[in-house]
Amino acid sequence: MKESQNKREVFDFKSLPSFNKEAPSLKQFQARDGASLSYRFYDSQNKDRIIILLHGSSAHGEYLHLLADYLSSKRGVGQVYIPNLRGHYMSGASPGDCSYIGQLEDDLVDLINCFKLDEKEIYLVGHSSGGGLAIRFAGSSYKNLIQGYVLLSPAIPTAPSMRQGTAGGWATVSITRIIVLSILNLMGIKKLNHTHVIRFNRPTEYCDGTETLSYSFNLYSSYHPRLPYHSDIKALKGKFVLFVGAEDEANDPSEYFKVMEASDRDIQIIDGVKHLDIVSNPQMMSDIATWIEEKQKA
Repeated sequence: MKESQNKREVFDFKSLPSFNKEAPSLKQFQARDGASLSYRFYDSQNKDRIIILLHGSSAHGEYLHLLADYLSSKRGVGQVYIPNLRGHYMSGASPGDCSYIGQLEDDLVDLINCFKLDEKEIYLVGHSSGGGLAIRFAGSSYKNLIQGYVLLSPAIPTAPSMRQGTAGGWATVSITRIIVLSILNLMGIKKLNHTHVIRFNRPTEYCDGTETLSYSFNLYSSYHPRLPYHSDIKALKGKFVLFVGAEDEANDPSEYFKVMEASDRDIQIIDGVKHLDIVSNPQMMSDIATWIEEKQKA
């Protein structure tokens, strides 16, 4: 795979301070295949509602600390789980990889089953590729487990909302490998799915050894809506809200209305906000809490 020729800093990583000393320590749960997967848990006075936060590409859940703390403690919306998705920091045996396409959805269900959350109100809140995974989950056979979806600048490959098809230069994608592997999968040949097909343009100064800088075809495919993406998006109807910054570097806010087939009621564009700092924007955090609370009443 060719390395990116553009090493500029795509995202404002300075807006994401480390929360290592503040965030709850990582714990482990066991998935159906026996793998140990890591997560963070935020308790709340409201134990009848569960919010699962899904992190974006190359990262893990620590950067979502402020949002998790606000929803669980400061606002008391519900208990919060932040799984480090398989293939990421402290989750699974193979960094940047999973065993098969769709395993991330199975892992989320294993998290729900492990802690007996299925009888509670569950909301998926996904940022960037985590938002893509939330959309994918909505189109799966597990969709009845989820009460609502909050999408924070969701990554939808091949959709016009994604800038330049690479999230504005964040990703270096091997289109040839993806096409070849897609054809092989249609033929039932999946033994090459562990081949890595995408790399991320994360500046060295913002790497500490916990990031995941490339994904296999299995993980890349599992992290986003199925193609064509329209079917998974239709499954969200009436159950989602989308937030995106007006200055988002990865996704074009104006294109989401067409992609999501949604109105101003379902999509909120926040002035002065970029792709990363949206996860800690006070207006967005308050609006998420209000949407979830009102969703329950509806």
